[in-house]
Amino acid sequence: MGRAEHHLGGTGRGEILAWEVDGISECSVIARRAMAGELEGVEWRTDPGIVAANQFIQMAIERSVVPLKSATEIIQNCTIFHEWNHDSTLAILHVLNDRWMIRLIEEPADSDVMTWPAKLWRELASRAKGDIPPERPPWDEEQKESDTQKWRATMVKVLPESLKNGWFSPAGRSSRNRVEHISMIPDDISYRVRDAVTRTVLGSVDEAFVLTLNNDASDDSLGRARRFVMAGRTWQIVDADPDKEELLVAPIQETGEAPVWSGELPPVPKEIAKEVGIMRRSAAIAMGAMEADDAVVDFDEYPLSESARDMLMTTIAEHLDTTGNLPSDRLITIEDRHGTIVLNTCAGSKINETLAHLIQALGSLKEGKMGRAVIDPYRIAFQIPGTTSADVIKWLNETPPIAIPSLLRMTIPNGRAVRWRVVQVARKMGVLKKGVDPRRVNIPGLMKRWRGTPVIEEALDKLFHERMDIDGTVDLIKDIQDENIELINTAPGPLGLSPKSERDLLLPSWSDKELREHLEVRLLNERAVL
Repeated sequence: MGRAEHHLGGTGRGEILAWEVDGISECSVIARRAMAGELEGVEWRTDPGIVAANQFIQMAIERSVVPLKSATEIIQNCTIFHEWNHDSTLAILHVLNDRWMIRLIEEPADSDVMTWPAKLWRELASRAKGDIPPERPPWDEEQKESDTQKWRATMVKVLPESLKNGWFSPAGRSSRNRVEHISMIPDDISYRVRDAVTRTVLGSVDEAFVLTLNNDASDDSLGRARRFVMAGRTWQIVDADPDKEELLVAPIQETGEAPVWSGELPPVPKEIAKEVGIMRRSAAIAMGAMEADDAVVDFDEYPLSESARDMLMTTIAEHLDTTGNLPSDRLITIEDRHGTIVLNTCAGSKINETLAHLIQALGSLKEGKMGRAVIDPYRIAFQIPGTTSADVIKWLNETPPIAIPSLLRMTIPNGRAVRWRVVQVARKMGVLKKGVDPRRVNIPGLMKRWRGTPVIEEALDKLFHERMDIDGTVDLIKDIQDENIELINTAPGPLGLSPKSERDLLLPSWSDKELREHLEVRLLNERAVL
């Protein structure tokens, strides 16, 4: 639909193209809600620490000396910081002070007077009646300790009331940080993707993709190499050398396996996913496969073409014939598919992401491996060593909902999902310099060093807001245990297949003959001394 009529009073018109069942269902739900004016509101992340850190640095440069109490009051006046307090301010300032972004003075009477701002020194020296230099002595001049103690005691007495409880001021790296990080948009490094056979550059991938790799370039705790689609073919990572800003890949023939990584796509809200489940029941009612329900939106209200309607109803009918059950807003089904467990749940991207991590964390207690999961808004596919569908049903029925938030906060910092957020926050707070390749940094060591500080807490908060919904997951578990949502084990059906395979984007894999020809050309062009 583009951006036509995107102005006050304008009406966008167009046709939405979708070619698989999930896309058809999702688009028709969004279209119906848009035409009915049932659009969800904006969900803000509250108390963002990196925004506060950015503002503290700007305040220090602008005002030279910022009273601690004033800084807290300024931040609290912003509506998204409604839970901010003075301890939050001090926690951020301690990190910035440690990285020379600002110079923090909490207790003037116990501080080093030689670190006080030169502007403040001049003002206090003019007020004081003692023997104090009118200008702060240079750094390279050694001062007697008795003199510095005398100067400090004298100037503390004439400190303005607003500064008696401490302040902060610019430090050596303040101006540089202001130039490099004045925007809150994350700084990403791109990496070239090079074909190991032809040595040609295929394209590039972003930092978020690279940071999810293990040190051996494998994809998960099982040690399998990462596979993804680029230039119409499936590729497997051969090498991810941190000394080079590129990934070395090789073509593979396994076109049937879904690429695991699909990037940071906008999440499907739980309201949309839930209505997709309602729509499935509405379609089943329309074809006479289920009894009428007044709580269901009439199937004719969804703007579907004839072909889209036929495809959707055919798939739903086939699933009902195969399994006897229909995954919806009221029913979660679990399937076993050739060593993979599929959980069909119309809960949306964030809840399914949270639920997947929870099940992986519980599964890792059996054999110590998290395995891997392919997640979309309507299903989760697991491969966790030693875990069966009966285990998943047991965990969902017996895990106390109140324990879920603490369990996730304990396990997620050990996972790879949080790495990119840690790098983002570390750059904004001066822990990592701009332009430094994070692969050359010991990220686990960095996370251990800053655990319990705003650096890691802010990274986790960003992850929970952007990718997860803990409260929604707790509510889902409660509904399952209260039997408001049914959970059953069924035979595999068409709705359990994820559209993430993207088979339509894959060209035929290279044959062995073509590979031999490429290798022959390369070998003939190589010089060798025999």
